[in-house]
Amino acid sequence: MKSYQVALSFGGEQRPLVSAVAEHLAAALGRDHVFYDKYYEAELARPDLDVYLHKVYHDRSRLVVVFLGADYERKEWCGLEWRAVRDLIKQKSSEQIMLVRVDEGAVSGVLGIDGYLDARGRSPEEIAEIILGRVRQHARSSRRTAQNALPKIAAPVVPVAVPEIARPARRAGIAPRTLALGGSLAVLVLAGLFLWKAGLLSRQPANFSLTVFVHGAAGPQDVVLRRQGSVMLDLGGERRNEPIGDKGQAIFSEVPASFKGKKVNVALDAEGYELAEPESQRKLVGASLYLAVRKKAGRILGLVRDEAGVPRGGATITVAGLTTRSDRAGNFAITIPGDLLKGELSLQVVADGYPPWRETVVPGSNDIVVTLTPRS
Repeated sequence: MKSYQVALSFGGEQRPLVSAVAEHLAAALGRDHVFYDKYYEAELARPDLDVYLHKVYHDRSRLVVVFLGADYERKEWCGLEWRAVRDLIKQKSSEQIMLVRVDEGAVSGVLGIDGYLDARGRSPEEIAEIILGRVRQHARSSRRTAQNALPKIAAPVVPVAVPEIARPARRAGIAPRTLALGGSLAVLVLAGLFLWKAGLLSRQPANFSLTVFVHGAAGPQDVVLRRQGSVMLDLGGERRNEPIGDKGQAIFSEVPASFKGKKVNVALDAEGYELAEPESQRKLVGASLYLAVRKKAGRILGLVRDEAGVPRGGATITVAGLTTRSDRAGNFAITIPGDLLKGELSLQVVADGYPPWRETVVPGSNDIVVTLTPRS
């Protein structure tokens, strides 16, 4: 049975949030190191699932992250996972547990003095970065523990002859001396020479993978594009284009390390949608980038005139709950926000001395000519 760096425990109501957090964690640690149920659906289709999950949360995960809320304790499987967590607390293994609150719902066993991360007001990326900080803290602690467990060995004195010193000594008629270096220093010198020869001391930082999450106005959980369109990154002289997947994600692998922490141009190619923010540059921080998009606005242009072809200024034009007036030349233009835009809209024109004019129009099509007929 495999082990995990992070295991996520949550109620189904929190899946949109936890799914986004899991994607960020997986991008940083690899899916094999993150226990999120959707990643292991085949493995979890077993009759002894209760025993299996207990082992995952109690024995096989270095950090268990519990998303606490009003619905958590009412869930059957959450209750089983929570029992494993409570036993870890009993064993004083609280460093393996991280509590994340999604609301003020009470959960048995959680006290007012217990520390937690408040998810409210934080993006999934921020939550994941804090979890990753805890993972890194564990890794550093484990390394220190391993180093302290090593036996202490007295370093021997190693005689090392240094030719550069010996040559001038001979020329001066002085017998060359042997430099006595402590064993640790000698090892460091030799290791440094080896690394320098191998070119490892000047090794460049590794390239990284970047997951761009495309979402709507409601936040990262608002997936508006599934397997539709693509995201473009301008990486210096290279323009990369990756398709948007079923969770609204576009994955860019092997992004040059030189772009980490830098701003790059980002563009969206998806019919009917555009970036919500006009600023096209985004800073590449971490393994994820969240990109808010919105439906493109539409425009309706037209001319209001009477039967004789004379332009009618001051006419009131109404469409999709928006209103404007024609100018002195009879022209009008009205912009329809993407959230109000439809394939066809009803347009009404009202002018003094004329009955209301109504017609179904298509935003973005040819200019509309409104001919007003006097009341009979």
